[in-house]
Amino acid sequence: SDAPSYSPTVDPTFEPTHLPTYEPSAGPSPRPTPQPSSKPTAAPSYAPSVDPTFEPTLAPTYEPTLKPSDRPTVAPSYGPSAPPSIGPSAEPTYAPTFSETHEPTLKPSMEPSAAPSWQPFIIDSVNCDPNKAAPLQVLRWEDADEYSLRSWDFQTGEYKKEYNIDYFDGHINAVAMWERADGNNYAIGSFGGNLSWFSKKKRIDIGSLVYDTPNAGTVIGNDYYYARSPGKDERNCGIYFVEDIAGEPRFETTSNLCISKSVFEGAVLDFVAANEDDADRYGTSSTYVDDNEAEGLYLFGLGEQHEVLIVKLVDKMPQAYAVVSSVIDWRSKEDDDEPSDDSGYGAGYSFLGPTEQRFFFTSNKGFGMFELQMPITVPDDCWNTGTNTDDHKECKDAPAATLTWMGASAVTNYNDGLNCPVTTVFGHISYAPTYVPSPMPSKSDRRLTDSSASDRRIRRSLRRGNWRGLWRGF
Repeated sequence: SDAPSYSPTVDPTFEPTHLPTYEPSAGPSPRPTPQPSSKPTAAPSYAPSVDPTFEPTLAPTYEPTLKPSDRPTVAPSYGPSAPPSIGPSAEPTYAPTFSETHEPTLKPSMEPSAAPSWQPFIIDSVNCDPNKAAPLQVLRWEDADEYSLRSWDFQTGEYKKEYNIDYFDGHINAVAMWERADGNNYAIGSFGGNLSWFSKKKRIDIGSLVYDTPNAGTVIGNDYYYARSPGKDERNCGIYFVEDIAGEPRFETTSNLCISKSVFEGAVLDFVAANEDDADRYGTSSTYVDDNEAEGLYLFGLGEQHEVLIVKLVDKMPQAYAVVSSVIDWRSKEDDDEPSDDSGYGAGYSFLGPTEQRFFFTSNKGFGMFELQMPITVPDDCWNTGTNTDDHKECKDAPAATLTWMGASAVTNYNDGLNCPVTTVFGHISYAPTYVPSPMPSKSDRRLTDSSASDRRIRRSLRRGNWRGLWRGF
């Protein structure tokens, strides 16, 4: 019949009745009834109902509903929803979400963060966006009266002005970049013989250096190393350092090493620093100097006939140095105009790849930007030590190092280089190998067909200083 029975049946019917029973059944029917029962069932259904109930359930359903209910449940859900909100909530939540929100909350959280935030440094940081972080120079552009900070343009070799250093009218040189552990970078250098942090707006002195006019400087970790034209004369032949530049600086005034004026031509005008320690914060583990020692610290510089100066640091002190000759690889230069004169290399740069550092120098005479290829081999008997330079010598038994021409550079003077740790502005310099080989071989070059005999002549030409004869040999 169409009327319901006065008591529930022992077993549910296979099809729902048109009307509910007067008393709820002990369990839910296999299929939902057209209308809700007048009283709630003893236990919730295992799946959400097609339409929401008129009153909230005492606990959430086991699976989420397709749409939110019109009224909140009496009990909260067991955890936060999976995705965070697009913007901050008006009131802080009692527990954080598992992933960060796109913007900060309007009010602070009730619990402190896991780690403290970094305090602002005493000077403004340098913008080190890898897409914009070109090699930098502090220099007197075209012999101007004041110094400026300029960035190298890979396409033209010119230097684009970033800002004038108009708040200081003395000698500025031996500049370098220090990276704090939070990833921010800060410029430091000598301002009239005072080691100073500097930015576009101001400088902050932290102490006096041994030299009034140092012109070679670099940073390793938290320590600053500097010198004044090492190799030019033996009155200013020492290399000094300042320890803990961002904390409580300690100025070392003793040098146990003197660079002889007879081991290379001219003077070294800038340093770059190499760290073989694979436990440093970058995780680099390459060998830069093949000297039968692991995890060394070194300084590199170039003489005026591109001889390579390698300085070994032990317990932070400059302990020994070696000088090896080098050859220049001009393959990437489009024309055959290869300079035959000597040049100072007044700006050095060190950039980080995924597993190694890379080292570059620019010629003050505008010959170009050069990469110093690694590793450099230094036999044990090539190291010079001490301050008595009578027995110091160039290493003639070591293989010649290689400098690769990377791009054009403008003529510079009264200059020094610094850089952010990572850059992509070189373009054609890849920081990782390609996944597959190129479909065609690289373009051949007549300057790559050197026999072993011509290679020996190249090295002899370098040691005699016969650059002009060298370039005709390619």
